[in-house]
Amino acid sequence: MRIEQQWIDGVLVLSVLGKLNTEQGASTLRQTIGDLVAQGHLQLVLDFTRMLHVDQPGLDTLVHCLQAVRRAGGDLKLVGVTRRISAVIAIAGLLRVFDVYDTVQSAVRAFRRMQLLLRSIVA
Repeated sequence: MRIEQQWIDGVLVLSVLGKLNTEQGASTLRQTIGDLVAQGHLQLVLDFTRMLHVDQPGLDTLVHCLQAVRRAGGDLKLVGVTRRISAVIAIAGLLRVFDVYDTVQSAVRAFRRMQLLLRSIVA
């Protein structure tokens, strides 16, 4: 598994390539997200467009990463979830837990809308 990083409008997009189905792949993602949260990067998008497979350890890692980001006051959104991966997430009962978007742009816009909403509430 490989993770590529790209900034889009202040949101860090992580493209996950390969399989999230081994302890090594799971630990790589967990470590990457943990490091980013420690650095204060709290608006994250995981792009699964090029992910081939995810299994139970991978799902456990996704939940752990989501919890870590939310505990720090941020959020993590999923993009490009294939039907097969969506089925695995659904079977695990996690579709309601994750914010899933069709495109990276729509996930980034969701972060922007939330920021605008929070600003209008505070103002």
